[in-house]
Amino acid sequence: MKITYITHACLLIEVEGKKILTDPWLEGPCWGGSLWHFPTHNYTIKKLPKPDYIFFSHGHDDHFHEETIKSFPDSWKKIKVLAANFKENWWKKAVEEKFQNVKYLDHNEIFKISKEVYENLGGGNFDEKDFQKALGFELIDNNISYLREFHLEIFYKDKPIKLGAPDFFLDQSKPKCFLELKLSSGLDDTNRHQMAMYLKSIKKNNNLTLRDVKDGYLINFLKVEPLFQFSGKKSKEFNRIEIEHFRLNDQSDIELINRIEDKINTES
Repeated sequence: MKITYITHACLLIEVEGKKILTDPWLEGPCWGGSLWHFPTHNYTIKKLPKPDYIFFSHGHDDHFHEETIKSFPDSWKKIKVLAANFKENWWKKAVEEKFQNVKYLDHNEIFKISKEVYENLGGGNFDEKDFQKALGFELIDNNISYLREFHLEIFYKDKPIKLGAPDFFLDQSKPKCFLELKLSSGLDDTNRHQMAMYLKSIKKNNNLTLRDVKDGYLINFLKVEPLFQFSGKKSKEFNRIEIEHFRLNDQSDIELINRIEDKINTES
C-alpha cells in the first residue's frame, strides 16, 4: 500500500493495483472564500493519475468541492465514486448530478448490527450459539445474504489437513468476507491466528465462490458485563463489543485494517 498526501483531506491511495482519490479539493478557496490551503500546494488534476475510485466522505465544501469537480476531465465523470450513505436527498442529488457510477457506503454496518445484538442479549445470560443466531436474524432483517458455518479446507503447505467452519460467510457483500464470533473477556492472538488460518487457506481452495475473499471480521461480545460498582474497588474499563477487520494482502500476509471498540466503565 502507498499513500500520498495531497492536501487537506485529499489522499491518493494505491493498493493492489488500484488508485483511490479521497475528498479532492485542489482549486482555489472554499466556504465562500473564507478557507484557503495552508501551506499551499502544487497539485492540479492534470498532475494526478486517473484514479480507479473517488471517495467523498461528506458534502462540506472542503471535501466535496464544486470548483475542483468542475475541473475533472470528462472521462473522470465515469469513474466509480464511493460516497457516504447519508439520508439527505440533497446529498445524493449533488453526487449523482456530477457522476454516473456511484456506490453509497453505509457507516460501520457490522458494528451497528453487533451493537443491536448485544443490547438485546446483554452479557451473561446467553451462550455463543445464541449470539450467532441473533446476529443471523439481524443480517436477515438488514437484507444481508450469508452462509452459516460452511466447511473450509485448512491446509498444511499444499495439502488439506482439516476442515474449518467460519461462523458466517457474507457471500453477496462488497467485499465478500467472513465473520467469526467470540464470547469472552476480549479478543486474543488465538482468535487472530484462527482468522489468519481461514484467510490464508482460501487461495489453496478449489471453491470458486471463495476465490475473491480477502476480508474477515472478528467480533467479540463481552461474556459477563459488570452490573454494580462496589465501594472500595477501583473502576475498570471493559469492551462490550470488539471488532477487528483483517485483510489478506498480495503477499499473503494478514493486515489489521480497523479496530472498533464499545467501551464501558464500571463507574458509569
